[in-house]
Amino acid sequence: MRRLTAQWKRRRVSGSQSAGFTLIELLGVMAIIVVLVAISVPAFNGMLASSRASLADGALRSALVQARDAALQSIDGQDSAAVFFFEPGGKVSIVVCTEAGALAGVGIDRRRMTRDVFVADPTYEVQTLPPFFHVNGLVRANQIDENATDDRVLGGWYSTTRYARRQVNWVFPETGFFIDDVDEYEQGAKRQTFLVRFQARTGELDLSEREALVYAPSVTLERSNDPFDIAAFRPDRKSDHKRMIRQLLNVPDGGGFNSADRQKLIGDISTDTVLVRPVREVALYDLRELVRELRAERVGAFTGIDRGTRSLYRSPAQGGEMTPEIDPRLVEEVNRLLPRVAEIFSIDRYSGTARRMGIAEAS
Repeated sequence: MRRLTAQWKRRRVSGSQSAGFTLIELLGVMAIIVVLVAISVPAFNGMLASSRASLADGALRSALVQARDAALQSIDGQDSAAVFFFEPGGKVSIVVCTEAGALAGVGIDRRRMTRDVFVADPTYEVQTLPPFFHVNGLVRANQIDENATDDRVLGGWYSTTRYARRQVNWVFPETGFFIDDVDEYEQGAKRQTFLVRFQARTGELDLSEREALVYAPSVTLERSNDPFDIAAFRPDRKSDHKRMIRQLLNVPDGGGFNSADRQKLIGDISTDTVLVRPVREVALYDLRELVRELRAERVGAFTGIDRGTRSLYRSPAQGGEMTPEIDPRLVEEVNRLLPRVAEIFSIDRYSGTARRMGIAEAS
């Protein structure tokens, strides 16, 4: 009995000793874990990047489908459009807008012209792209307006020295760059973007280069001066902006209101409007991918993503105006490198669907 008890104790001690791990074994397990993490982290990051790209692609396509549906369902013969917006420090968004009427005015070439006015349709969901995903529109040669030198002439679409007028440009939505101040009502000439426009009832893509205006009122602009304080035309007091714009377009001159007041409220110079033109091709890309290309090319004008704007545009100096500031040399490089990193889409004329293009086609 004593012999059996001693043997049992020896086995118990021996078993407890074999249950432990040696230092070599622990180091081996840790090495395996490190290798697995090294393999899985890039794969996980790649999966996240792919997921964000899919979300951006889906948002773009959804916005185009909704905008075309709005045109097909139009009962008053008004066109619709997918309009691209960007706010400094924020994200790119795509808003479905419908036509509210037309505003007569003076064009960049001093000729009288009529611009259609679009208003956001609240029945459609605004599509917001994931962080750092941007959309640029393709502008063909000579579509960029000449710089306006006469204060009596309304500003032109992307009329700036940043873009070379006689070449193809990939323009960025410059909708959030303006002075938002009580004394600055006429900063609209600094707000411009592009849209994909669909014709009413047929849903066919608008292939014209017609300028239009999108009513996108400032939410913080103090409206204390005439005509901005007219109660009937204050966006902060009216929920139905489309109906308000229609009333504004149809109100006759007289009684202290005239066409000049109308231009101040919703013309090209108004801070509440954005000047737009249709495009047929757009580039969807992750800004960080473009940044890697710019760094690889050692572009001298490139200083990285601006923390304030979260774009390639520089933040204004302390107390300065929120105007789009970007080096023209950097614009040239973006034009050249964007097809390498972006998904280029051509909008089908009849179906409105976004068709991917190859690099050769995009160039």
